[in-house]
Amino acid sequence: MKSNIFLSYYHEDKEYSDKFQELFQNLNTKTIRLTNNDYSSDEYISNIINENNITNTTTTIVLVGPKTYKRKHIDWDIYAALKQKSSLIGICLPNRNDYRLNNLILETYPPRLHDNVTSGYATIIKWTENPEKIDNIIKRSYIKSEDTNLINNRRKLQSKDHHFCGVGCDCH
Repeated sequence: MKSNIFLSYYHEDKEYSDKFQELFQNLNTKTIRLTNNDYSSDEYISNIINENNITNTTTTIVLVGPKTYKRKHIDWDIYAALKQKSSLIGICLPNRNDYRLNNLILETYPPRLHDNVTSGYATIIKWTENPEKIDNIIKRSYIKSEDTNLINNRRKLQSKDHHFCGVGCDCH
């Protein structure tokens, strides 16, 4: 089975995206690279996600850093992937507080990803640099994705980035 991977990540976690692509060069991986000018139109970004990157994707991998769940474009990536019935994997990055814990704090993961982990459609793993482990998780995720009844894409599309401003706010 030849996998077509779409890699979704928040720009603050770009180093992990680059590292993933370097480590797993054998995978056919696509990402979206936006310039500052590209952020002017939500419609433009939506078109990039749907037309150029998600089409023909067999697996969508979401790199989940500490602020990923706040970002609307991550939600849009996941939404589009689920519409395409792409298998879905979240990877907990080492820069998250729960990376070294035994249990991940799913409430701080993108809500649509969390919905699909709960339904049994998606999988979350911790960051690994082991090619065999990544290959196995992609294969298992692809098999799980055959049960499209497990897809939970009912959540309203996130219309703005979440900012939790207040004492100790880290939203920017």
